Amino acid sequence: GSGRTRHNDATVVNDDVVVAANPAVFGRAVVTGLLGNQVATVRVTVTDDEGATTIGHTDVWMNAQPVAVASAPRGVFLPTTVFTANAFDSIDIDGSVASYWWSWIVIAVDAAPPGFSCTGRDTAVVTCSGLTERAVVRFTLTVTDNEGGTSSSEASVTVKFPTVVDAGQDQLAIASSAQAGAMRAIHLDGRRTVDSDGNIREWSWSMTLGAPGLVFANGDTATASIVSGYEAADYVITLTVVDALYTTLSSNVNLRVLMLVDAEVVGDG
Repeated sequence: GSGRTRHNDATVVNDDVVVAANPAVFGRAVVTGLLGNQVATVRVTVTDDEGATTIGHTDVWMNAQPVAVASAPRGVFLPTTVFTANAFDSIDIDGSVASYWWSWIVIAVDAAPPGFSCTGRDTAVVTCSGLTERAVVRFTLTVTDNEGGTSSSEASVTVKFPTVVDAGQDQLAIASSAQAGAMRAIHLDGRRTVDSDGNIREWSWSMTLGAPGLVFANGDTATASIVSGYEAADYVITLTVVDALYTTLSSNVNLRVLMLVDAEVVGDG
């Protein structure tokens, strides 16, 4: 006959899949709720004005979007001027990553970077060089899969001068055995430690060589003290810091302790 109607339903792959016919547009329906990498089989029933029907089926597939992962070192320390960012961890679970595209901006700290450049914009690895002053490079990676799906990810690299850790000058401490019950404190000073890009996040003083038993006061600050537990011995004291980029660095100071023995004087009578 001349008149036709069309009805759509689906083999549901989960409770959220809905197939709705659009009566204003012949032969068109909207499938919603289908998750990435899932297939719904849609049954199409066509009925003419004489009541005759025909049933057909078609599969509806939803492309899973790729996952972009931009990876780069958190910090690059001058005078090193070459570094890379990569997309090696980017994936597409139902196909493949077909293309990469990198963009970037440079936020200069000290001066504009006229010599900065990057190569490999359309590859999995972008290589950059030319920064000679402190700066932050912010990358945006966009990946496209074989079905045209896209995803983006960001990563930042801070270019800075390296943190300098200084545990202070080597020390010689002289104590008396008569002070055993009240030892004088031996002071440690790491305030010459410098992070050019911000404050030190963590401080930690510890003994790495010597007789056990040292007791530290304020051992999580720049200026600590050994308040007890030492004896006549050579020690190596280590200052460990975590800088603004969460880089862990350390410096040693040598400590020699000499103990005076107090002689008891006995009279003749």
